[in-house]
Amino acid sequence: MSTIAEWFDKFGKIPKLLTIQATLKLNPEDLDKPEHEQQKELLLWYYDRWLPVVAGKHFWRDKIRYFKLLTDTQDVAGKQKVNCTVTSEAFGMLNYENYQIMWERQMLYKSKHGKSADFPKSKTDKDLDGHDIEYYRPKWSNSTSGQVKYAGWATEAYTRMQELTTWVTDLREEDAKRGKAMQKYALKIIQEKNKAKMDKKNPNSKKRSRKEPPKPAQATRKIIRIDE
Repeated sequence: MSTIAEWFDKFGKIPKLLTIQATLKLNPEDLDKPEHEQQKELLLWYYDRWLPVVAGKHFWRDKIRYFKLLTDTQDVAGKQKVNCTVTSEAFGMLNYENYQIMWERQMLYKSKHGKSADFPKSKTDKDLDGHDIEYYRPKWSNSTSGQVKYAGWATEAYTRMQELTTWVTDLREEDAKRGKAMQKYALKIIQEKNKAKMDKKNPNSKKRSRKEPPKPAQATRKIIRIDE
């Protein structure tokens, strides 16, 4: 949630999934234009802050995302596996859409009452159609299903997951047709942001010692025995 809070603290709101999707489909060349400054920042946030949560920090860790593309592969137990699978990215979008409204409500409450304030145990509000909604409840999480408490999903979530999987698949295919232009652009802005960390994380760079080179060893003196 701290990753989401970073964006909220800067802009006072959390972008909807549709806004993220629209940004991912932009022409990378347009993102350098002044009118797309926030979209550029959103793309950077998505690749550099959100996807490590989605893909797992083991797969999309610093040493990977500073130098590789999202669809590049890495060795895992002797097998080449993609840095972030379609399923992982789609499931990340599902979770984002599931919690986005709840996160924003919680952060608005904290911004009004202080970050240390406890949330009310229950609160309802009205949606645009005038229906009561549970103020702090995710969109699809269903505490009555699943083997683990609060780990279940409403039926609609499974349909939505299929839709998002198709969407991510199509997005990657479109990007592949233009030479993975968006992934390469994301890599460029990640490197620009994290330039100070690059040398430390680069798996191909050799660490240069700041110590003086060792002095040449002195020749071992031979002991000559003189017999009396």
